Amino acid sequence: MKKIVSIAFTAISLATFFMFSSIVFAYKLPEKIRVGLEYKYKEVDTVPVSNSKIDIGVQDNEEFYCEAEISSKSGFAVALPSGKTIDANEFYGNYEDAINASEDLNKMWGYDAVPAYVGKKLWGIYICGVSDSQAKYVADDVTGSIVAGNSNLMVLKDGNSVIMAFNQINPQIAPAGSTEVVTLNDRSYRGVVEFGRYNGNKITAVNVVSLDNYLYGVVPSEMPSSWEKEALKAQA
Repeated sequence: MKKIVSIAFTAISLATFFMFSSIVFAYKLPEKIRVGLEYKYKEVDTVPVSNSKIDIGVQDNEEFYCEAEISSKSGFAVALPSGKTIDANEFYGNYEDAINASEDLNKMWGYDAVPAYVGKKLWGIYICGVSDSQAKYVADDVTGSIVAGNSNLMVLKDGNSVIMAFNQINPQIAPAGSTEVVTLNDRSYRGVVEFGRYNGNKITAVNVVSLDNYLYGVVPSEMPSSWEKEALKAQA
């Protein structure tokens, strides 16, 4: 009887081991991770971007989908909007058409209209920073409407000028040109940087980066590269 119990226990133990092993070895490491840049850019009014040229896009099936490449004269910043925002209620399938239409509207009415990125392959035209007293007048002028609330709105600035608006999306910025990193003021990041007003609060920056590139940056910050190779491997 004892022998039968022992055999049964061994069989159950082996079955449990192989089941656990299959679960462990079936686990797939994520290709990309999201790292909140909370040390400095959590719930802030403005996030400076030092790159002179950037790509603007969104995440699509875990990949960066680029919709526009723009250059800066004075340095970029993603910021909270000021004043009221007017939606001209015009929609376009790409950035080029949206910026051409916004320039036409500016010539016609003298306003500072900008392309508004509101979804993948979906652009509108917004007039930002309108005073409370002028908001209804401006909206009537362009046959538009006042954007209700500011819980999702963000703007992109070149120096002090608003050059783009974001609404209902979390835009991502990727490096363009010769650089391979996005630089926020004093620190640089591989991959892309996403900006969001998560839960309708202020702006938080998130680094979306491959696991390998994340380790390239984080391991040297935790131990000197001159240490033994096996120690560096163990840390990674």
